[in-house]
Amino acid sequence: MNCTNLITLNLRINNFRGDLSAYNFSTLHNLHTIDLGNNNFTGSFPLTLTSCMFLTAIRLSRNKIEEQISPTILALVSLSYLSITNNNLSNITGAIRILMGCKNLRMLLLCKIFFHEAIPDENQITISSYAFQNLVVLGIGDCEIKGQIPTWLGKLKKLLVLDLGSNQITGPIPGWLGNMPNLFYIDLSYNSISGEFPKEFCGLPALALQEAKNRADGNQLQLPLFVPETKCALYNQQYNKLFSLPPAIYLRNNGLNGSIPIEIGNVMFLHVLDLSLINFSGEIPDPIFQLTKLEGLDFSENNLHGKIPLSLVDLHFLSSFSVANNDLQGQYHQERHNSCDFIHPRTDVWDWPNESSNNELHYGIIAGVVLDSSLDLLVGCFIPFIG
Repeated sequence: MNCTNLITLNLRINNFRGDLSAYNFSTLHNLHTIDLGNNNFTGSFPLTLTSCMFLTAIRLSRNKIEEQISPTILALVSLSYLSITNNNLSNITGAIRILMGCKNLRMLLLCKIFFHEAIPDENQITISSYAFQNLVVLGIGDCEIKGQIPTWLGKLKKLLVLDLGSNQITGPIPGWLGNMPNLFYIDLSYNSISGEFPKEFCGLPALALQEAKNRADGNQLQLPLFVPETKCALYNQQYNKLFSLPPAIYLRNNGLNGSIPIEIGNVMFLHVLDLSLINFSGEIPDPIFQLTKLEGLDFSENNLHGKIPLSLVDLHFLSSFSVANNDLQGQYHQERHNSCDFIHPRTDVWDWPNESSNNELHYGIIAGVVLDSSLDLLVGCFIPFIG
């Protein structure tokens, strides 16, 4: 089969196996997008992919790829989307040092790899004037990585989405994180972060000064982002544009203490706030109910006391609310809100579609430019037809 004119190759959600590094992709001169996610490929990152000079999007997530990121990936000067989530790669410091040389990289998903390594700090990573300066999404969740939130993240001025959830991060939330001009979605949940809720965090410009979607790039993503199904339909979504992602702050299950600052009412464009399973004390601050766009709010498993403010009924978009296991008094009107258990949507599956998707061949081969056999659940070796 002559596939030299192929532009898109989508083989995700099958059971293909084989050493991915043994396949020759070098003849696919016109390839722009390759999606081999959720298969059983082994080996290392295929070096022949670096011959595909027009590649802009690569998804190799949920395979069994090993070894380390190779500097040869820098040959892909147009690369803007890279997901290698849920593989067996190592050396996070080396990977960051290499990938920050991809000047056009916008989406970088590195979840569920680099297990138990240390997140590189400012002594190991030097962010130059061009490094990661176009990055808008960075996911390093579910890696069990150790260390503190590195200061070099503060230099990523275009960053919209940051996921560091489900790691072993310690130390306080740095105040400079609240000064990042475009950040509207941040996940620090399931860590060992200590200290108080920083007031600077309540002044995130994209949440306090204007609607986050005005900052997010409305262009179509090369490959969609997925948020997994929960008990709340709010999160059973596929996102093809970043501005559709609900602005959110997730701090669930950390070692924070003190009270919830009254300044929390400043992030008026926030849609989801999860402060559950922490050690917050004091009362629920009244300004929280200035957040009229809230759809999900979780204060459960804290040490809060006092009354549940009656102004809760003014949050007309609220569909998920919990204050369970506190010392609070009062009730809210269930007929106004579809209450359900607030379940945190883990972003280790940013690029993992719902399994209930239709199992069909979407495109086949159309004019020799698109090959898509995703969701066919094919079993066997990936036949090296390329050439």
